[in-house]
Amino acid sequence: MVAVQLFPAYTELIEYLLEKLSADDILTFRASDEAQARARTLLEKNNAGTLAEGESAELDQMLQVERLVGVLKAKALAAKKAS
Repeated sequence: MVAVQLFPAYTELIEYLLEKLSADDILTFRASDEAQARARTLLEKNNAGTLAEGESAELDQMLQVERLVGVLKAKALAAKKAS
């Protein structure tokens, strides 16, 4: 497994959310069906090489959010197991 180096702003946000939300709240979060469908569409277009510039920026942003949520869920799960 590769360790993810987070910038301080990401770390602060993650710590804040872990403090304000329960581990269960964090672990049950999932993107809406519409957001998931949009992500699939953008990924398909990216794989086909037909992604427009604006769509590329949107996909990049979605991937950043996905990474952040993944780290947040991993930390919430670890905190839940430790308690």
